[in-house]
Amino acid sequence: MEFIDQLNALSARALKQRDIIKTEEATKNALVMPFIQTLGYDIFDPTEVIPEFTADVGKKKGEKVDYAIVADGQLSMLFECKCCGSNLNDCHASQLRRYFHVTTARIAVLTNGLVYRFFSDLEEPNKMDEKPFMEVNLVDIDPQILPELKKLTKNSFELEKMLSTANDLKYTREIKNLLESEFAAPSQEFVKLILSNVYSGLKTQQVIEQFTPIVKQAINLWLLVVLCGFDFSRDQTHTKRQKDRKTTCCFMGYPQSGYKGISNNGCHLSVRRAGLLKAIRGFLLWAASLSRPMPNPLS
Repeated sequence: MEFIDQLNALSARALKQRDIIKTEEATKNALVMPFIQTLGYDIFDPTEVIPEFTADVGKKKGEKVDYAIVADGQLSMLFECKCCGSNLNDCHASQLRRYFHVTTARIAVLTNGLVYRFFSDLEEPNKMDEKPFMEVNLVDIDPQILPELKKLTKNSFELEKMLSTANDLKYTREIKNLLESEFAAPSQEFVKLILSNVYSGLKTQQVIEQFTPIVKQAINLWLLVVLCGFDFSRDQTHTKRQKDRKTTCCFMGYPQSGYKGISNNGCHLSVRRAGLLKAIRGFLLWAASLSRPMPNPLS
């Protein structure tokens, strides 16, 4: 069975069993060990998958991490497991961070059986990063992350290549989360950045507050451009199917009957506010500039 098929099968099992798994031990048996097995490691071979791996910290003895994975004779990954569905909070991450510090493993995984957070020491050697470079949710698998997850499988595991990928994934993930946050509720700093490109007057607190909803609306319109191909630089009639338009309006949180100025019979847009149109055009030009190829600052 192919890797993706095994992962999908495990995902289906997780959906069925998550409500009846009540203990950490049951989580390990039903979800975590099958996940490790999906990565190609033999969970019945103690030279490959070591349960209750000793990770004593200083004078504190008897510290054990749930699973240690050995690849090519080297300790490669640590798995710290919590009960199915439990919150993977900072306290649990701190525990794993202590284990990470006293072992030679370069990748640490914190999981509740459903969500798997992958950490490394990309920022400071031998110190686990505060934020994961990758997160896999069995209940809602992101297809885009699968090629990266596959690099951690036994047959494909190459530590240095994975760490290089992890560096890109970590910052891509953080930038994505930042953009999602700004798009949902633009911060003052973000609004100032937009205004610096579209507004020549003084950026007073009052101006920032006045432009904040305009910036948010411009972002939503830009997303419509991306999703539906609207051109807001001039009035036009869009010919996409009504079903596609309704889907997009629902996605953006607008009623299906129409979005401000988009009529029911053709999505005709008429922007009446000159200031809003200028902000939209400015934002679109700024957003378009971001899509141009740029040198990788991490290389």
